[in-house]
Amino acid sequence: METVNSEPHNKKFLLARISLFVFVFFAHYIFFMQLKTPIAQELLNNGRIQFISSFFSVSSLFLIFIFCFVVLNFKCKGFIFIQILNGIPFLFALAILIKYNVFVLPGILNPLATAGFLFFIYYRQKNLICQFNKSKVEMEQLLYTDELTGLASRRKISDTLKNMTDPQLPASSFSIMFIDLDNFKVINDTLGHKIGDIFLQEVVHNIACYVEPNMLLGRMGGDEFLLIVSESHTDEQLLLTAEKIKIGITRPFIYKNKNYSVTCSIGIARFPEHAQNDSEILRYADMALYEAKKRGKNRIVIFNNVLRNSIALETDIHYTLEDLDSGIMPVQALDENEKEFQKISTFSLLFQPQFNTDTKELRGFEVLSYFTSKDFGDIRPSVFIPIMERNGDIITFGKWVLRESINQYLKVIKDMYNSPLLSVNISPVQFEHPLFIENLASVIKETGMPSDKLEIEVTESIAINSFDSVIEKLTAIHNMGIHIALDDFGTGYSSFNYLRLLPLDLLKIDKSFIDPIPKDKSGVNIVKAIIDMSHRLDIKVIAEGVETDHQFDLLKELGCDSIQGFYLAKSLPSQAL
Repeated sequence: METVNSEPHNKKFLLARISLFVFVFFAHYIFFMQLKTPIAQELLNNGRIQFISSFFSVSSLFLIFIFCFVVLNFKCKGFIFIQILNGIPFLFALAILIKYNVFVLPGILNPLATAGFLFFIYYRQKNLICQFNKSKVEMEQLLYTDELTGLASRRKISDTLKNMTDPQLPASSFSIMFIDLDNFKVINDTLGHKIGDIFLQEVVHNIACYVEPNMLLGRMGGDEFLLIVSESHTDEQLLLTAEKIKIGITRPFIYKNKNYSVTCSIGIARFPEHAQNDSEILRYADMALYEAKKRGKNRIVIFNNVLRNSIALETDIHYTLEDLDSGIMPVQALDENEKEFQKISTFSLLFQPQFNTDTKELRGFEVLSYFTSKDFGDIRPSVFIPIMERNGDIITFGKWVLRESINQYLKVIKDMYNSPLLSVNISPVQFEHPLFIENLASVIKETGMPSDKLEIEVTESIAINSFDSVIEKLTAIHNMGIHIALDDFGTGYSSFNYLRLLPLDLLKIDKSFIDPIPKDKSGVNIVKAIIDMSHRLDIKVIAEGVETDHQFDLLKELGCDSIQGFYLAKSLPSQAL
């Protein structure tokens, strides 16, 4: 278990003890050496004082050294023991004084002085220890308590989990709940951070009554909390506790006669059923929390095997991408027979041809990326792209796809008379990266790709956050000579107003609009409206997922410029183009 770092205090304390010892040692030495002065000698000459010179030998000083060492290192017991030993010569000297009426120096003074010095050492050391312990407690209080809420801090939670999962200690069963307030940002943005802090304090007050003695509630940061539930509990008991927490959090917060409230999402994981160490159980609870958010927030999710497989897939994707980016693993395009014997996970790129509707001439290729896992088989982009966006791998993957697809494309078109376009999908997370344009320009320069032969596909969701910055970035890309296509139009946030403002060259009608036609008349009307409006804005249109001759004929009749789909060609590796 990680503890408070007391090394600076230990060093300071040790230095103080050494300094104190050196001072006492030399003071003791000098004091008794004074007995060899002329005054002491005169007292010796009258015969009433007997001077025992052996007491000032090296062995006597070494004995004093031993006394100090024992007191410093064995504290109270050492002090008592040494005082008993120190009292023995005093008793002998006292007995001589009583029986013979003769003072033996330094027989009486030496034990008394030694006792005084040792008491000073012991008392001073005790004060130093008290000061050290007080400072240690204050430091632990600062490190282990959240300043805003008074709950256990992130450090306290971390240390507690490490201690509870320590394999050197007796095994224990417990659960943790990751609690995240839904839409707390709205409270902060609306009322300000100061009132937001008061809101958090009120939330903690509301849920404190549900925290039992065998539980530890802490704040992980921001609007995230974590509850450690000691001892074994059934899923039903954990869900009941989580529901109580939800009720406490949703109680309204009154500010200026208005009610404000939030909901919460909770992810639960158990030890050792789900995880084997502290980092695993935190990660699994966080995965369950993410799943609760994904299901619409205000949910409680207990970690399960489905989520475990999701984590395994995420790990597989991450390490495969690392190998791919470092050049350890080559890009592979495997046929069905090869996949059966595959022992490693791989990424592959396929190219789907796009054709002019009127002439059926090749317009270009859209790059499609696939992941084949050694454990889970073929994984579609709709599954692994969100995983990469969540863990940050999408930036590395996006750069690799762009560079690798261009390199393969350039090999394919070197013997073609009219070079088709290369269309590459760009993730919203990748597009929003501050260095996206610089990275794009760098890849084009490195590969020698003609910018007028490159087309990037962006989805409608890029415009959900900052529309002005999206326009600025797309305009900069367009000025580089790169074509811009809007993918999956009509499935998300788009409106025709976006089409008017964005610098688009191509609009892609999503497959979900193509599947119902020509049987669905309302679907036909929607497709016709999209095509007509796009043409009025001088934007060309391509239809995705065209699979039948009826669909092709209708799209041609409606004036759709291009199509792609299995009707004319399926996706192929670059070697087969």
